[in-house]
Amino acid sequence: MQVVQIKFRGISAVEVLVTISVLAILSTIGFVSYSSFVSKNVLDKSAKSVMAFVEETRLQSIASKNGERFGVHFEADGLTRFPGGTFVLSDPSNVLYPLDADVSVSAINLADSSSDVVFSRINGKASTSGVIELSLVADPSQKKQLRVEPTGLVFLQ
Repeated sequence: MQVVQIKFRGISAVEVLVTISVLAILSTIGFVSYSSFVSKNVLDKSAKSVMAFVEETRLQSIASKNGERFGVHFEADGLTRFPGGTFVLSDPSNVLYPLDADVSVSAINLADSSSDVVFSRINGKASTSGVIELSLVADPSQKKQLRVEPTGLVFLQ
């Protein structure tokens, strides 16, 4: 009977380098995927918050809070709820809603070419309708659209 002798060797430098390279590539792919996921979540959360802010403004108009109607003024870095039919920048009763730093209002496409939507008292109808587009600052191709109907209802697209 013949005995086979097996020699054990250590790991070569090439094997270590290949292993480290594969781990680095997988880590990079994972980091990019995670970053993209986080960015999309920030955009989704911001879009839902903007929608809630606009809906709350409409509800305040329907309730005729303080005998007023209310509107929303859209800007690149945030929104402003204002009382009455016209946005006045210096009005102390304005309520500011800043957007997350990673998100901006990239387009305001309202029927009357303004950047304001005013809701009627009692029925909540919007003074204008159209689409407000939110996008990521780092990747403007990632977008969410907020559609304001003439009825005053607001939808995310």
